Amino acid sequence: MQTDVNINSLAALGLMEEIFANYHAYRVAKQAGDTGEMALRRAKIETLAAEQRRVIAAVCRDTGAQ
Repeated sequence: MQTDVNINSLAALGLMEEIFANYHAYRVAKQAGDTGEMALRRAKIETLAAEQRRVIAAVCRDTGAQ
């Protein structure tokens, strides 16, 4: 159980890193006026955020937190 919590916690941190990287790429694309790249990065961020919420919910469930 503790191992699952640790793995899920690390997964949540990894997802946060990916979200930040994609947000940076989104801002660069916005400055360049590349709306296609902006849309791609926004979709990626939304997908990663949904996955992060799922992982955090698993950590909370495993630890009994709310």
